[in-house]
Amino acid sequence: MQEQKKDLQLPAPELAERRDGQRAPETVLVDPSHELQSYVQALARRAEAVRGRMVTPEEDNMLKVTTDGRKAALDTRLVTGQNASTPGKLDRAANTIARLWREHRDQIYRTTSGDPSPTTGALQIVFCDLSTPNPDRWNAYEELRQLLAARGLPAQQVRFIHEARNDAEKARLFAACRAGHISVLVGSTEKMGVGTNIQDRCIAIHHLDCPWRPADIEQRDGRGVRQGNQNPEIHIIRYATQGSFDTYSWQTVERKARFINQVMRGRLDVREIEDIGENTLSFAEVKALASGDPLILDKAKIDAEVTRLHRLERAWQRAQHTLKGTIASAEARATALAEQIATVRAAAEQRTDTRGEHFRMTVDRQHVASRGDAAQLLSARLQQLPYGQRVPIGELAGLSVDGEITAGTNGRPVVQLTFHGLPAAPATLERAQLAESGLSLVRQLEHRAATLPELHDRLHADRSAALREHATAREQLARPFKYADHLTDARDRQRQIDAQISTRHAQNQQPEPTPAALADPMRATRAAAFPSAASSRPPIAMPAADPSHLPSRPPARGPARGR
Repeated sequence: MQEQKKDLQLPAPELAERRDGQRAPETVLVDPSHELQSYVQALARRAEAVRGRMVTPEEDNMLKVTTDGRKAALDTRLVTGQNASTPGKLDRAANTIARLWREHRDQIYRTTSGDPSPTTGALQIVFCDLSTPNPDRWNAYEELRQLLAARGLPAQQVRFIHEARNDAEKARLFAACRAGHISVLVGSTEKMGVGTNIQDRCIAIHHLDCPWRPADIEQRDGRGVRQGNQNPEIHIIRYATQGSFDTYSWQTVERKARFINQVMRGRLDVREIEDIGENTLSFAEVKALASGDPLILDKAKIDAEVTRLHRLERAWQRAQHTLKGTIASAEARATALAEQIATVRAAAEQRTDTRGEHFRMTVDRQHVASRGDAAQLLSARLQQLPYGQRVPIGELAGLSVDGEITAGTNGRPVVQLTFHGLPAAPATLERAQLAESGLSLVRQLEHRAATLPELHDRLHADRSAALREHATAREQLARPFKYADHLTDARDRQRQIDAQISTRHAQNQQPEPTPAALADPMRATRAAAFPSAASSRPPIAMPAADPSHLPSRPPARGPARGR
């Protein structure tokens, strides 16, 4: 979509320059609260329970885990009902929105007539899909309005798209946005997508959450980055909570957008593609987010990269198999066409002239010089043909003629006359029409004989096309896998990370030497080789799992005794 806009060169505002000097969407990273980190840990336990089939799909599944994780990334109150101990995403968004409001509240805009508007101030659009206004329970919409009011922005200038219940109310709401009476409009992608023409004063687009489709991002940003916006620059701000599902949500959308852009621009180097439109996180991704361990996060990322490249390799291998089939098919077709060309060329050289008084035809060894007589003989001979069996009929223009009766598309018997051994189309007629239209068969056969040179040219063109397809397929078959080096590097990195994790795990599992083991090295060796014979020690206390999402288990009865 962005490429199409560039190609059309539509007058639209540029993206505001970030601190790094680039004109691109700005990402605001928010530190996770302790409550969010604990909740993500609980989500990891739920994911493990789902993977281990310890809960039914109706009770819990990965879609529910992902949805709850996305809501928690916006605000933990959406899933737990409890406020976080530290400011979160809504507070950061309120700070940014209030700052931009103060910077642009005195900015002058023009009306549709070109005159300066008596109302100053810019408009900011805020997108939030994971919450909706509800007077009966806490929601992100009302919370954001209260936070903005606490920062000086009048509450009546913060409106929700949900307030417009029909097209008329929506039109009045949009008109108020264009006139400068509304400073902040909050809504969802669905309700504030296509048809929302409020770009006149739009100075910023805020993404409080991440949708699953790149098209939704385009729709959101398109509310401000479009013709009619009087601002030379616009801010696109995306908020993401670190250590939450926001990370993978934005990564997934970015990966989908890159994939779709390849398809739209026709730059794929494979013949098959696989769907990557997953709306849930994998078990490994949830576990990586819950761990907070950079090495585990790196493992989840490299595993996903290896999987992606491996899929491309499999698609390339399937394309190679298809190309081999194409080569064999094109080669066989070219060989068969060469034989047909030779047959048609010989028949064309053997053909005699049947135009006008030169007409001659033989039917069942009876020679006639009249088309009418030939039609009568054909009608009598063809009435006697056995069903489904091709038999010699006679000769026309120096070429042998075969006849056959087959079933037509309507189920009625159809007569077919063909020149023996030639790939020309048959002369056809329903058997019931032989008595009155037999002359049609004669004229069809004469036309087939007269157009043998044209048939020769068509067969030659088909053979040339088959040879070109053969050459193109062989050229493509010789091309190596484009991402072979990337896949090798990714697999090497994957093995390195796995080795680091295994080493660290082994170090963590190795027991500390006791004074007795230090005094008797042989005893320590025996204990390592035969752990069952080692003296028992009290069990290590482990943190309890979240009982809300795991099946109950009987309480432990104490340390197990050696057998």
